[in-house]
Amino acid sequence: MIINGNDIFMGARIERNWQAGIQRQDREQSNESKRASAVQKAAADLESKGHNVVQSGNVKVSISQTAYDRLFTEEGNEQVRSEAKEFWTMNAERQKEIANGREQDDIFWTSTGNQWTVFSKHLYDNGFYDDMTDEDIEEIEETLARITGGMDGVSRWQYHTGVCLSDYSYGNVMRQDEAAMELESSTAALSCFADQFLSGDKREEFGRLVDLYHAHNTEILKDYEHPFEGVQRGIAAVQSGMYSDSALFEEKIGRQVTEEHKFTMILTKVKHNQEQKDQFRQDAAGIFNLLQKGTEPADSIWSRLEEIYTDYATDHNEDKPLRNYVLDQTKGTFGRMRNYWNRLLGAA
Repeated sequence: MIINGNDIFMGARIERNWQAGIQRQDREQSNESKRASAVQKAAADLESKGHNVVQSGNVKVSISQTAYDRLFTEEGNEQVRSEAKEFWTMNAERQKEIANGREQDDIFWTSTGNQWTVFSKHLYDNGFYDDMTDEDIEEIEETLARITGGMDGVSRWQYHTGVCLSDYSYGNVMRQDEAAMELESSTAALSCFADQFLSGDKREEFGRLVDLYHAHNTEILKDYEHPFEGVQRGIAAVQSGMYSDSALFEEKIGRQVTEEHKFTMILTKVKHNQEQKDQFRQDAAGIFNLLQKGTEPADSIWSRLEEIYTDYATDHNEDKPLRNYVLDQTKGTFGRMRNYWNRLLGAA
């Protein structure tokens, strides 16, 4: 929809109903007399009872004068519309600020914190939703939003992107290793979506959009870091005696620290060069390719992915408590990935 000159896509169902609403304006105007009658009744209640009372079916609700004016006067309605336009205009301007011209070559910069909308708008513009019910559209868009939710969460943290247009943007902040795995998972899941719902040229077009999604998020991950990773490295350096008198911290409190703290300090020392990073993402992509093919039991594939991830995150440390700690820290990410893959593959 166009709001103050900005083309804002909030989802196919909303867009379709908004367009239909424009076409219904004449019909809605014919109902103005009914609305006026309701306002007159509410005003009569106000006068007789000394306070604002609005009849809704068999229920009477008392509201403030301010709320009454906003709901039942044209001036109030216009104020609400104006505030909504201002809100969405500010959000659109924020997206332009983040994109900084990069949207000319990469459309995902138009909505990097809600990347599912880019896919859904592409489907909408190509008639994919034309014969669907609102419920069918919601089902498709929920699947897309769940798939991109992890990377949407990365962008939302990285760029403070403004309005979240779904309930599935990942709230927890992922570590770099998790985010790299999530990107390979979501990319494979989007390809799986295309195989299931599209064919011919439309599938190829969607596939090119998936490739751009992967490139977009690969670029973002170059500068991405969990907010506590830098802090943890600093703490590890202080406690290691790297700086003058820095070991005093441990000497004064004793060397007994919690298991979690100990594991955190171990993990901060794990470093990966670019070749190792590329190999991990390649290995993860291979796992998701197997999952999409369905040639092996899903549970065994997920177990293999957990093993690959834990090896990478711990630098092949075989300490079982440490490995369990790593898996526990990533259970939200694994749970989310399994959820949208189950939706795609029809698993319970």
